[in-house]
Amino acid sequence: MFGRIHAAAPSATVVFTTYPREAPAGNCAALSFTTAEAAVVRTMGEKLEAVFVDVAPRADVVFVDIYVAPGDHTGCAPAAQRWTAGHVPDDGFAYHPHRAWPPSHGPDDRGQARS
Repeated sequence: MFGRIHAAAPSATVVFTTYPREAPAGNCAALSFTTAEAAVVRTMGEKLEAVFVDVAPRADVVFVDIYVAPGDHTGCAPAAQRWTAGHVPDDGFAYHPHRAWPPSHGPDDRGQARS
């Protein structure tokens, strides 16, 4: 995939980011997961992040590992700290990133990459 991107846009800077953490170390009602389901989602996220970490150095990309950012930014976090929605979304869709995506890494209000 990265080879095709670089071939199509050889002078582009490709930014590759992990998906944000969906389930914190524990569980909460906002996720509507059983403890076992939260553990499965957490394990899947950890495995996916590990694949991204493995692939990124060989891909000639700018790599941003949001998954390991400190603090809780899951649907369990207070609304002002959430980067992803829980079962009932603040905006967008359940369990997906939303507008509060990390401001230091995401696009500005015009959708442009931050410098």
